[in-house]
Amino acid sequence: MSKQPKTCSLSRMINTVKNCSKAGERFCFIIGAGASVSSGIPGGTLMAKQWFNKLKKLEPKETEKWIKENNFNEENVGNYYYQLYEKRFYAHPNEGYIWLQNAMKDAEPELGYYHLAKILASNETSNNLVITTNFDSLVEDAIFTYTKKKPLVITHELLAPYMDISTNRPIVAKIHRDLLLCPKSTKDETSTLDNAWEPALKKALDIYTPIVIGYGGNDESLMGLLEKVVNENSMKKPFYWCHIHNERPKNEIIELLKKRSGFLVPITDFDTAMYLFGIEFKHDFSKDAIEMSYNQNRIDRYFLKRNDIIHKLKKDKVERMLSDDEKVVIELIYESYRNEIKKLDEKIKVTPKDARLYYNRGINYECLNKQHKALGDKIKAIEYDTTKNATYYYSCGISYNYLNYFFKAIDNFNLAIEVDPSKADFYNRLGRSYHNLKKYENAIENHKKAVSLEQKNAYYHAWLSYSLFKNKYTEESRDILNKAFKLDKDEAFCYAIRGLINLKKAKKEGNKDIPDVLNDFNIAIKKEKNYRLLGRYTDISKYYLYVGDNKKAHEYLHKALKIHVFSGRAWYYLSKYYEAIGESKKSERCIIKANNCKFIPDEDD
Repeated sequence: MSKQPKTCSLSRMINTVKNCSKAGERFCFIIGAGASVSSGIPGGTLMAKQWFNKLKKLEPKETEKWIKENNFNEENVGNYYYQLYEKRFYAHPNEGYIWLQNAMKDAEPELGYYHLAKILASNETSNNLVITTNFDSLVEDAIFTYTKKKPLVITHELLAPYMDISTNRPIVAKIHRDLLLCPKSTKDETSTLDNAWEPALKKALDIYTPIVIGYGGNDESLMGLLEKVVNENSMKKPFYWCHIHNERPKNEIIELLKKRSGFLVPITDFDTAMYLFGIEFKHDFSKDAIEMSYNQNRIDRYFLKRNDIIHKLKKDKVERMLSDDEKVVIELIYESYRNEIKKLDEKIKVTPKDARLYYNRGINYECLNKQHKALGDKIKAIEYDTTKNATYYYSCGISYNYLNYFFKAIDNFNLAIEVDPSKADFYNRLGRSYHNLKKYENAIENHKKAVSLEQKNAYYHAWLSYSLFKNKYTEESRDILNKAFKLDKDEAFCYAIRGLINLKKAKKEGNKDIPDVLNDFNIAIKKEKNYRLLGRYTDISKYYLYVGDNKKAHEYLHKALKIHVFSGRAWYYLSKYYEAIGESKKSERCIIKANNCKFIPDEDD
């Protein structure tokens, strides 16, 4: 027997699932709490932390005693989920059910569940079973929302005998019961699987090849069953056990896979993995297809999540070498954009004056970083639009701003505001265009308007602070920045602005021993999303140029220009780098490029 289970890449596993499914093989999904986090449900570790913190407030002495008696390790709170649940809610079982219901009441299925639902409901394959330890209704909600099928949901062990795997309906087997049926949450309740489940699940695992995702094997009930079927050799299928790529699965999982010749499959997260399933299985990603399924709110969230995936991969691509799986994901996502453009090309031939088609094609070009083509299509959308759509003006303004046509960006943002003056980001973007032109008073005016419309938005506060700082309103800038930190301590731009303010102060004092400034810039990079990383890389390069670490400055400027080759600020700082190392001709060429990008340096630069 091998010392470790084999590893299979995510892309290879998905391709295998597709090929075998076409030949009649059946696959099922075993999912746990990790699949629900992005949909708004706290993970088990976060829940455990919340219960632990509440216990320390309610009964500090008793909790301290309990910690000692149970050899409790605060560094691994998640491992004590069941013990903490019992300790927190022992006074009345219903209190625990009520807490769980409140924690899950606003959850809605995110991007990963869209693709899971499509697989479960497909008429082309028979991969229609989910076995889950979760109480939530995300799987069945997604099936109801995005498909035309009604699932068979087994919400209680008394219904287990009715789990008919011969049906072509999607099946959801909730082995710890449904949220509304006294879900099993204590150590005793989850230590063994109810006898009613065993025949149904054993039969299923004899027919389906299981794909485990979002489940860490922390309960003894499902793990006990899996170990039992493996030890009895009644399960003839391999295992595919997905786990977060930088986290080692539990020893029990490793041993289980070794016995069954199973595979460990490293993944980034549930949504990204299921999105790759969707690409391989050729799910329709167009807005038209998804709009047929549900309301605008969920549609917008789907595409935001999809963009988050691509932004994270783009950031990782700049920061480090991508894994083979990640390269496949990013290429397949780009391919989906290219395919969508081809479809839109054909539709435009049929209806050549449809504004929405041009706008959608422009957005897809933008995703492929073909900015001039994107702008051309957005201009066409405005030309053929008969409704004065504010989104078209706003999106056109973003493209103009990206390409450094700041005055045209301002014109379009103003037109968007004229149509719809209620959108905070319209004013924020307008303020940023004025900021790029060093028209700080105009920038401040619009940033204040954005803040007034969204008073709890830390990013808008940080932009207001930045423009105030650039216009020498230093104290007011600090006050606004402090408020931004209070609103959201995870907003990357807050750290960047604080770093810039303190860097200016250090320059004035001639002080180069400023580790706090470097720390702020590093935190900003760590927390930032891809499309804002450009600014964070140029910020930190400014620091390195000041302290004389030219090699580091060049490294970050190279990263910045990989993201945005039209960044005048990055070209300007690159000229400073070449000037510092005595390469005057290269410095001059970079200045020319900065000027072509319409960058206007000021005394801080």
